[in-house]
Amino acid sequence: MGKHHLLHTSRTLFDATSHVPPEHAERCARVGLGLMLQAWVDDPLDGGLAESIRSIHGRHAYLFDPIPPVLAEALSTVASTWNMPEEDLEFLALFEQRDAEAALSYLDKELVSSNHLLYRLNQARQLAGIFGRSEWLVDRIRNLPLNNGALVSKILGDALFLAGELDDAVASYDAIEGGAEWPGLLFRRGNALARAGRLDDARESWRQSVERSPWLINALLVLHDAVSRADRSVARVPESCAVLLYCFDKSGELDATLDSLFAGEIGGSKVLVLDNGSGAETRDMLAGWTSRISAERLEVMRAPINVGAPGARNWLIREVVERGYEWTAFLDDDVELPADWLGRLSAAAKAYPEAGVWGAKVVNATVREAIQGADFTLEPDPGEQPSLGAQGEKVPSLLALSALHHFDPDYGQFRYMRPCASVMGCCHLFRTSTLEKSGGFDLRFSPSQFDDVDHDLGLLAAGTAPVYQGHLAVGHRRPFPHLANITWEQAKAAEANHYKLRAKHTAHMAKLLSKQEALLLDDINAKWRRLMDGGVIALGR
Repeated sequence: MGKHHLLHTSRTLFDATSHVPPEHAERCARVGLGLMLQAWVDDPLDGGLAESIRSIHGRHAYLFDPIPPVLAEALSTVASTWNMPEEDLEFLALFEQRDAEAALSYLDKELVSSNHLLYRLNQARQLAGIFGRSEWLVDRIRNLPLNNGALVSKILGDALFLAGELDDAVASYDAIEGGAEWPGLLFRRGNALARAGRLDDARESWRQSVERSPWLINALLVLHDAVSRADRSVARVPESCAVLLYCFDKSGELDATLDSLFAGEIGGSKVLVLDNGSGAETRDMLAGWTSRISAERLEVMRAPINVGAPGARNWLIREVVERGYEWTAFLDDDVELPADWLGRLSAAAKAYPEAGVWGAKVVNATVREAIQGADFTLEPDPGEQPSLGAQGEKVPSLLALSALHHFDPDYGQFRYMRPCASVMGCCHLFRTSTLEKSGGFDLRFSPSQFDDVDHDLGLLAAGTAPVYQGHLAVGHRRPFPHLANITWEQAKAAEANHYKLRAKHTAHMAKLLSKQEALLLDDINAKWRRLMDGGVIALGR
């Protein structure tokens, strides 16, 4: 999933055509073009991509099936009418200021008067997803002079989906003649149906998607969890569980986090909070909580100074080990929890008992369609990264986690459970024995950033890989990464910690990638077999 990932995989397949047998080369080319088409369907206002698809298909028509007529017409419309301004400094300046109203007002003016209509509309689609303004986008699409009905139906359907007008979104997708032949559309349609509560119709749409595009693994994973009922599974909360938080001068966010925590279903879990050297406001807020919640349920400890994230985690781990809790959950001090969060993580632990940690899908608390973290895997080809070492020092191996969730809003494409390389550290569950055995979190990543990723990679190397629980969505009040106003010092500290992460794991990077590949393939193949043996799907039918 994700336009950039699809295009990268497509390029890999086209490159492979030059050094594989002819019969395999043709298949690589066909799948490669199919992935390009799916990337365009995901982002149908990209005129450059539309032209590239038409060019490749036209030059090598003998290799490919004809593009369905309505899809071909939509591609032609975008390729022939899309253009971009020579410079776009005013818009970029508004976006850099994080001023949603000013940026959207600018686009309103441009959409009426611009000669770059499709380019501006695509910017509007992107900003609506980032700032949570899908209703605004729906209104603009309905009032623009676009003359391709199928194209309008696709972008309107996506906007309606994000605006929560789900039945109208499905109707808009269904208005596309031959829409089942648009790669990826059946999957998205199924996700809209599921969110609307029409589960039988959703499963049928996902089934058709898997049979038409078996390489669309997200659809397979979502279908499997729907059929197996893993998507509805909420297990009993562990009897012996400690919920751990640490904070530094974020009284408002922590107060809201404790509100959602104690309003939820945490059974007899003990909540331990480490005040990491905060000022009077946070101390007073926590004192208010301890006056309302019994000591059996809530305990606050205080560090004399801010010992950093890994130090705070280790302080709390020592407490739960000494007190004999079997399970340990860590939360950030700025999360918004659904009531069943611990039961959802417990269900993941039941489904994958061999894992070392179980973590949630994390979304923006204020813009829920913006995903901050989902299904992190190690990238085999992470691209260029800076070298921060001394001159002549051997540069550590490159390391990057997948960022598929950064490029698309939440259309339900990550609503599944499976092993991964890392989970978000703001809401995750461990067996306490795992934390004790691992030795805790590495203090070299103080004050913060990548200590949780480092710990997860250690679990992967040890054969107890993390598991992603995509049926649990946790809100995070910290802004989306590219909207957060971080200081130069914070940015450089994060960059330095990423370098440390690379240096620490460079010697066994090949082992990590090999373990990850084996885990993912075993999981995918097992789910294929269950669906095929159960008669849910039949490839080639």
